[in-house]
Amino acid sequence: TLELGGLTLTVDQTLSETGKEDDITLFAHLQDAQVIAGTPGQINEIQAIECLCRDPDVDSIDILRGQLEEIMPEAKVMQKRAMAKSREKQRIMIENYFDLTMQVVLGICALWVAVLMFLNVRERRHEIGVLHALGYGAGVVGGLFLGKAIVLGVLGAVIGFGAGTLLAVVFGPSIFTVTAGSIVPLYNLLWQALMGAPIFAALCSLIPASLAVTQDPALVLREE
Repeated sequence: TLELGGLTLTVDQTLSETGKEDDITLFAHLQDAQVIAGTPGQINEIQAIECLCRDPDVDSIDILRGQLEEIMPEAKVMQKRAMAKSREKQRIMIENYFDLTMQVVLGICALWVAVLMFLNVRERRHEIGVLHALGYGAGVVGGLFLGKAIVLGVLGAVIGFGAGTLLAVVFGPSIFTVTAGSIVPLYNLLWQALMGAPIFAALCSLIPASLAVTQDPALVLREE
């Protein structure tokens, strides 16, 4: 325990020696530090990693100064430019890599859905031929397969959102310890998935569905 400024503080942990001023620095809760310094409710510095300002035509420091001017007009905003630019480049690189990865994943999913629907059309050739022979038009037959794709898209959106949210809430805090408090379910993503997944599945099923509606019922039934 340490007696400092009238407060009794308990040392939680010590850091390894660095040979710098950090070796004689005390890290404490802000409220305790304010009491020790005799400046309750006051701060002298805020250190931020970097802002999420991605406007190529405007310097991020100008955006920060404009925003903070409204909140703390007496504050002086300074930027460690070399470090800020390095972090910004890293973030942009990760975002570009993530975008490329998502495009590849979406392409694989589209191909997978199309192949599965094509196999389904192939397995149901006899049923398709019977429907054509009974007088059902291309719209009805194609609608059956597109409707199935839409239903599967809705189920996939619900199951995917539920599984992803569960994994994020359960395992996320232990992986991302710094931002653990911000890991919460994003229900707006559910509505986006419910809108996008059925459309995505239907578009991927257009070619197999068109093959289904163009089959000649006489040839199909003669083969059976």
